[in-house]
Amino acid sequence: MTTPLIIDVHMHIFESKEQGRESKARYPGWEFGEGAPLPPYSDYDGDVEDAAASLVEAGASRAVMVHFHHPLIGLQAGIDERLGEVGGEERARAVAAVDPTAGEALKASNMGACASVRDHPEILPFVSIDPWVLGPDEAADHLADLVKNHGACGVKLHAGSQHFAMDDRRMWPIYDACVQLDIPIVAHSGRDLGETQYSDPRSYRAVYEAFPRLKLVMAHLGNGSWRQTKEVADAFPNALFDTSEITEWHGAPLAPTREELARLIRDIGPERVMMGTDFPWWSPAHCVQGIMDMPVLSQSEKEAILGANAARILGI
Repeated sequence: MTTPLIIDVHMHIFESKEQGRESKARYPGWEFGEGAPLPPYSDYDGDVEDAAASLVEAGASRAVMVHFHHPLIGLQAGIDERLGEVGGEERARAVAAVDPTAGEALKASNMGACASVRDHPEILPFVSIDPWVLGPDEAADHLADLVKNHGACGVKLHAGSQHFAMDDRRMWPIYDACVQLDIPIVAHSGRDLGETQYSDPRSYRAVYEAFPRLKLVMAHLGNGSWRQTKEVADAFPNALFDTSEITEWHGAPLAPTREELARLIRDIGPERVMMGTDFPWWSPAHCVQGIMDMPVLSQSEKEAILGANAARILGI
């Protein structure tokens, strides 16, 4: 029996073990509703050496580091309180006034993330872009520089944390740049705190329609909003997905059961789904076993999800 190709398309890697432990401890898992116990986390803390070791443990050949640097993440609440639902140029000016150095901090963080995995060619860096701190043209130029000169292989977005909608027109030049550079995007999808739902699956519709050649991966298969996912998948054959986090929350109020999740994957097409772990919360070895234990799906479908789909779709 041959060993399947294993590629993890959704790893978080921290500068230190301490940072990783702190981040794991802060995450309550609210997206899947209140009342369910936290699934057990991995024993890994989450620095680059832990990430590399976890790949060896799982027999994985490649992984994507989704770099999570949002320079305004601690400031958005105050901006929201002051401006409410006001958007557009007024909000952009308010954000710039809060921290005029945020754009340069984002650029430095992205270059540092690329450098952090330089000695680990099996780990591919996906970098952060934030439309609040870099204008569209500046962001596109920064992204091109990262790809051509620093080894960046894709983009990571978290619209809920960054407080922009996936179909925000300021992102159009970024999406176009990704098409031109032939690099994918892994983007958070699912429920957001508050009334505004920045990243539920339906917010992806305009992007998939406007950029049919864009490799846009809807992370978490919609997360706590997973019941919207099939609707989007049916409408857009170019929609792509990863399994990170959603495989772990069976029994939570807003999570699918194992069978519901497997049937969702079967309905949208297993050939469009790639394994992600959300490391260090969960390890590749653990998530490989979780995919292999799923009902409904065939052995060949499971093996494709573990790595062959990522190799084909993302070219890694």
